[in-house]
Amino acid sequence: MLITVMIADDHGQGYPVAWCISSQETTEVVQLLFQVIKDRSPNVKVRTLMTDDDDIWYNGSKAVFGNEILHLLCHWHVDRSWKNHLRSVAKEHQLNIYQTLCILVHEVDRSLFTTRMTQFTEYWNTREPNFVKYFNTYYKERADKWARCYRHFSHADTDTNMYLESFHAKLKTNYLNGKVNRRVDFLIDALLRIEQDCFFKVAQKQRLGTINKQEVKEAHRHKRGLQIKAEDVTDIDDNH
Repeated sequence: MLITVMIADDHGQGYPVAWCISSQETTEVVQLLFQVIKDRSPNVKVRTLMTDDDDIWYNGSKAVFGNEILHLLCHWHVDRSWKNHLRSVAKEHQLNIYQTLCILVHEVDRSLFTTRMTQFTEYWNTREPNFVKYFNTYYKERADKWARCYRHFSHADTDTNMYLESFHAKLKTNYLNGKVNRRVDFLIDALLRIEQDCFFKVAQKQRLGTINKQEVKEAHRHKRGLQIKAEDVTDIDDNH
């Protein structure tokens, strides 16, 4: 089993920073992996961790980096879990429930989110009690892990683990030739080659001065700010 730790780099691309090859994926294995990372890079501060809906990664990370680490759930995995459980819901209710869940995920106002979630559970509790029970058990009390209204902080500007999924697809297709690999030495060789390619791509972007994703967004905001008319601006302080 290959375990990958990936970050979003300054250019808005996924970059693998650590791998672990293990026969199992447990909290102990993940904790050991993060401890090695911390020992090798003691000055690295980990603020946010995004995973699928599995506490193994969160428990392993906070054992090393402390309880202050923020744990976010990948929206794609949350969405997949909801769709799977919606199969047990009456067909005429599935679309309405799914649309409401999508609205909840992307709502940015926390007060409005709370109101809508309460309305959702109250309305569907008598119509689809089993689904509401599932939602209340696994998601209602953990809204801070999946709802966008709780993500008003820097988190690499991403809400899914698609960087990771893309990396694994590239590894299997381009470096393992789409074949099932059963040899560790072949896997290690492929990982060394893909890491080398990733490193050179980043080095090339830095050498060419490629504008990163954050700089593009800041440039757009600056351009919009310049379009604000002077009469629409109100002075609130003599020094500003």
